[in-house]
Amino acid sequence: MTLKKVATVIDFYQTIFRRLKVKPRKFPEDRAPKTASEVLSHLYAMTFEMKGFIKERRREKFMRWLGFMQGAFWTQKLFTLEELKNHNRPVRPQKTARPKKH
Repeated sequence: MTLKKVATVIDFYQTIFRRLKVKPRKFPEDRAPKTASEVLSHLYAMTFEMKGFIKERRREKFMRWLGFMQGAFWTQKLFTLEELKNHNRPVRPQKTARPKKH
């Protein structure tokens, strides 16, 4: 994934969190979340730190966090595995329709 693509993915996820009215909140590392809301709040807070990783070119750390986030999205039933894979794929140019031969 290019830096531009990873920034686009994080922007997309932040849009989803805002649409769901999630408030970003880091979760304590010494206990497990009890609700889906706590999970989503923590994931939203992670996105802001991930943007910093992009600026610092810390690709490996960014990718670990992205994998964690996408796994959590799947367990929370927000996205299918196919959708999550598509989030990471490069954007392909649209093919123009070719006229049919008669």
